Amino acid sequence: MTAPEQIDGEWLTMLSLEALGVPESEDGLASDAAIASALRRAASFGAPVARQRLIGEVTTATAELVADGEGLRVRISDVLDRLLDHGDLLELRKSELGAGRHILLRPPAFVASGGICFPLGVRPDGAPILTDEEVNATLVHEGAIRAIRPYRERVRQILIDEGLQEVSIEQWIGAPPEIAADDLIRIYRTRLAESPDAGGIEGIEVLDPESDRSFYRGRFRRPASDEVGFFVARRPQQFGPSCWCFAEFERGQTRKVIDLPVMGGLAMPTDEAWRLQTAIDQAAGHPQFVHVSACADGEALLSFFGPLPSWARKRLDLHGTITNGVSGSLFAYRLSAAALAAESEFLSSRLWLQIKDVR
Repeated sequence: MTAPEQIDGEWLTMLSLEALGVPESEDGLASDAAIASALRRAASFGAPVARQRLIGEVTTATAELVADGEGLRVRISDVLDRLLDHGDLLELRKSELGAGRHILLRPPAFVASGGICFPLGVRPDGAPILTDEEVNATLVHEGAIRAIRPYRERVRQILIDEGLQEVSIEQWIGAPPEIAADDLIRIYRTRLAESPDAGGIEGIEVLDPESDRSFYRGRFRRPASDEVGFFVARRPQQFGPSCWCFAEFERGQTRKVIDLPVMGGLAMPTDEAWRLQTAIDQAAGHPQFVHVSACADGEALLSFFGPLPSWARKRLDLHGTITNGVSGSLFAYRLSAAALAAESEFLSSRLWLQIKDVR
């Protein structure tokens, strides 16, 4: 790339995108692909690194070159969550590294099915995850996610030769077994009953089961002075973002609280929180929903208005492509007609989502 006579922001943006290995787009360094690549690169030099420090480093590096500098930190935090959900990076919530959450590098790996393959992980010191030119030519950025399309069997041996470990679809997705919504709620209420009494928690927010399910961010509120019942909630922490929990309220005060996750393993707090909330909404008689609309090429568009556990997003990544949805939705996926039935059934049976056909 030849430098212009006068260096400007546009040229610096193009240079940065080239260094990150991300194609140009109208969003520039504010695109999900660019933010994801910047997070991977910063983590490769700094991990293990405190979550907030990593977000701060990428924010500082890009703020002068994006249009919406004020909302950039939130965008970066959201993309980091996406990388953690997908399995590109790992998060350690409690350790000898100190208070707060720390980001670790996942060793290079890959998962493949049919005609698609996802490279996972980050190499230290900014080293590329792939060096083979032929495979790199098929690497595409779908939002924050990297994919190899089309994936052919001979690529598998190239990835293995480059030191990527093959991960099975079942191990990567890690979906929990099917269970009735009432039974899942009963498990958490039993765990809560076994916990010690908690005092009042200042600043706690509850996810209101009676709120508008089409506006996720508007579902949070402070507990009322006479609040009674069981809620998925977020409580503030001294360091880092709020902690997801399940809480019982009595006369407006927290009576018992358990922090999530409680099921063991490496589950993320959001995986349990969002699954439990979908069960609560289902049991209350107003399940969360998905809009299905038609695309011009015959594919279907699934628009989501609430967040999904990482294992549900991974299935959608495998069988669809993330894209813009209907107005007001959090995200959307394009699926083939062949994949629509199976994914709709999965979302209905595992998360009790109501599939609304708006075509």
